[in-house]
Amino acid sequence: MSIENVNAFISHWDGQGPSQDPAMKDPEPDFIVRHAEVQGFSFSKDDLKSALNTRICNAESLPRPWGWAVARKMGLVRS
Repeated sequence: MSIENVNAFISHWDGQGPSQDPAMKDPEPDFIVRHAEVQGFSFSKDDLKSALNTRICNAESLPRPWGWAVARKMGLVRS
């Protein structure tokens, strides 16, 4: 489990076409962790939080459509 795996998953996610899956519009952090694991990327919820926080602090984009919703649920940003 590692932040590197989170970043690899995000790169993989960004390389896909836009998601039309309604479950990805406002997912829980645990859902993202499980979804990534199914696709071969293993990381913890804490790893996800740390990677998203780093992206926010570095003014990098978050994955669409779920990045900001997950960041809010993890207390990284306000609504």
